[in-house]
Amino acid sequence: MNANLWYSIVNLIPLPWWFLMILAPKATITRRLTRNYAIFLVLAILYVIFLVIGMSQQPAESGFGIGFEQIRQALSQSPLAFIAAWIHYLVFDLFVGFWIYKEGLRLNIAPWQTSICLLFTLMTGPFGLGLFLIRRQFALPPGTPLLSED
Repeated sequence: MNANLWYSIVNLIPLPWWFLMILAPKATITRRLTRNYAIFLVLAILYVIFLVIGMSQQPAESGFGIGFEQIRQALSQSPLAFIAAWIHYLVFDLFVGFWIYKEGLRLNIAPWQTSICLLFTLMTGPFGLGLFLIRRQFALPPGTPLLSED
């Protein structure tokens, strides 16, 4: 398996969803695609494949512990394990993007404001989420507890 090629492919897979949520948030196709979670199943399957193959390429004595050095070594010794870890980020960032997109629509937040948050989420996950949580608070009814589910 060509790890560089697969890295490029897995990076491209979620991009249509991101582009549509950011650039065409009111479009019918965007709403339809964000109601369907099949993209996450596809990425989950790829994740498992790369994780299993990547971990099978690890030296038997290396194991796969949870310590910093063990994880660093496991991901640096196997490009396919690294791709699995990267898919992990892609999936969760996209899932958060779906939530931001839907929550922005639900609360009637200006699409351009939600799009800015989505762009930051795509590029810097937690920062974009934090930015949206701040913006979302102002869209909630007065008196709503800070960062509540309401």
